Amino acid sequence: NKFSVKPGDPYAQALINRLQDEGDMLARKIVMEMRKTKMLDMQLEDANGLLTQTRSTMGGMYAAREQVVQLQMKTKLLENRLEKAYVKYNQSMTHNKQLRDQIDNLRREKLMFLSIDANLERDLAKLKKSMAETIQLANVAFEAKEKAVAEMNVLKLQAEKEMYGFEEEWKQLSAIIEEDKRERERQRAKELAARE
Repeated sequence: NKFSVKPGDPYAQALINRLQDEGDMLARKIVMEMRKTKMLDMQLEDANGLLTQTRSTMGGMYAAREQVVQLQMKTKLLENRLEKAYVKYNQSMTHNKQLRDQIDNLRREKLMFLSIDANLERDLAKLKKSMAETIQLANVAFEAKEKAVAEMNVLKLQAEKEMYGFEEEWKQLSAIIEEDKRERERQRAKELAARE
């Protein structure tokens, strides 16, 4: 459909305005043609009255005949003009109806697009709200994760300190045990040497 438009398309509004202007212009032309037709009807009636009056007042046979011929020609000319005016009037009415149908279709399409636009706006607002909630939840989760990582780092550091302390204490204890073991072995060696 060549009159189909996208929502919010300024071309559609311009087309509607142009078609409405053309419709108004045609309506004015129709009124003018109707006035012309009425004037032609009045002129025809006047001509017929004049013909009747002339027939009654004219005495000469040839003059009356010439006047009758002229009046007939004038009448025929006016009738032709009237016929053309009726044809134009009918064409204008047909064209005007087509334009009104197009305008009605465009108005329906505009209402449909406005409805679609309103639905899209509502959906967008819902989506924005949902995204904001999701972002807020993600921020809360991120903060909780950061807090947990910080706590884990503190615990890790504490564990490393305790491990270092334990290793130092273990070294000291191992050295004491080793020294004690060597001392015992020296004592035994002395005892064995004393027995011999």
